[in-house]
Amino acid sequence: VEVVGHCDMDAQKAWEAASRFGGEVFTNIDSMLDTVKPDAVWICTPQGVRLEPIKACVARSIPFFCEKPPAFDMKVGSQVSSLLKESNLLHSMGFMWRNLKMTQRARELLGEQPIPIVQSRLTCGVLLDSSLPAWFLLKERSGGQIVDQAIHILDLLRYFHGEVRCVYASGGNIVKKKSPTLNVEDSTALVLEFESGTIGTHAHSW
Repeated sequence: VEVVGHCDMDAQKAWEAASRFGGEVFTNIDSMLDTVKPDAVWICTPQGVRLEPIKACVARSIPFFCEKPPAFDMKVGSQVSSLLKESNLLHSMGFMWRNLKMTQRARELLGEQPIPIVQSRLTCGVLLDSSLPAWFLLKERSGGQIVDQAIHILDLLRYFHGEVRCVYASGGNIVKKKSPTLNVEDSTALVLEFESGTIGTHAHSW
């Protein structure tokens, strides 16, 4: 591909990307789309900044790939969903784990047999990384473990077992205590009830 433009509210970051990959630098998405007229757009904004870039692409009928999640909350999610249904624009969201060969193989092996219970877990050292951007540590900006990372697992569970009708959740901060600059949980446990009757658990720790 030929990269034709980078847009970031922080011009320095856009310049750094352009110096690596080529393309013009912009701090306004409308200006970028109207100037370079790309064939496709990659939206890799923080979780709370999805609607405006998607609107801009839809208004110009430009196909796009958007990092997950497509929205930070249900209100914006409904707006995004309506926009895309009305436009019928080619797009993709970053739930790529459902496209893995092992995922397809697992579905083949399971077939139509009923699954009574499913368990999943993901553990990594995200909160031990001192280079994380400040917004990532704030739940109102990043959404914490569920919105940023567990959503991949939850998408897979929905792919295998259908929609979830009820969720029970609890979070804790044993390793990383909450403070004015860090209010995401360092560990979370979920109990899920699926419409199919399957029940499940998901454990997540950073």
